[in-house]
Amino acid sequence: MGSAVRTIHGITWHDDLAWMEDMKGKRWTSHIHREQGRWKKAIEPLQDTIQILADELESESKTLHTMLFRAGSGQIEIGVAGSMTIQWKYKDEDLIRTATTLETDVKGDCVWTIEEVGDGAELYAIRMYKSAGKHIWEHVGVAPYLAIVGDRCYCLEAKKRLVYWRLVSWNAATGGDRRVHYEEDDYRYNLELIGSGSCAYLRRQDGTRQDAFIIQGGSEIRVLEGIVLDPRRFVFAAGRFEGYLVGCSGRSGQVSSAGLFKGHS
Repeated sequence: MGSAVRTIHGITWHDDLAWMEDMKGKRWTSHIHREQGRWKKAIEPLQDTIQILADELESESKTLHTMLFRAGSGQIEIGVAGSMTIQWKYKDEDLIRTATTLETDVKGDCVWTIEEVGDGAELYAIRMYKSAGKHIWEHVGVAPYLAIVGDRCYCLEAKKRLVYWRLVSWNAATGGDRRVHYEEDDYRYNLELIGSGSCAYLRRQDGTRQDAFIIQGGSEIRVLEGIVLDPRRFVFAAGRFEGYLVGCSGRSGQVSSAGLFKGHS
């Protein structure tokens, strides 16, 4: 354990909870077990109510309530299961699956999803299904972003669950031929993947600072507008339409780059 004496902006005090920082040791283990015992005792009288709620939630998860749209030539039905979750199923099937992100091919034969597999621990897997819901391949330990460009399936790999730092791709049909396209070596930046179709975008961000790359298939990605340290923001076109806006904060306020709107062929 580090020092329990804290000094910030010239003010010094003793932190009585400093021993908890390491989250290990006999004192920590004893504290956790004691709190778990208190929680178990508190909810014991509510077990019947908890079971009723659990049964209701399970029943709700088997019903596709809000039909938003169809994809893959109408073969895939997609609805909403929550603010961060979508429900989907094949048109002629009863089985409903959940995902955070979903892409299909034009005919609806293939579906790629990002699914939460960590029981709330924000551990995600990328999965690919074929017609009739056959599970073809999957990879665990990714971010909740997905892009299909050409015959490649792009995703971000995660470390420490929430640090999205490496852009990789696999053969979209087989899940093999893994390729690494970009690795972020500056811990201050996190990565985000946007779009699908003829191109997708990779955005790296540290607060108000952003850089972006375009992904157009193959093994290469190309930087957009250069790498800078000044604050700026990239906004990308929605859906499969290609283009982006970029704004830079200068002394005179928000200004646009010379290419306010840029599309790619």
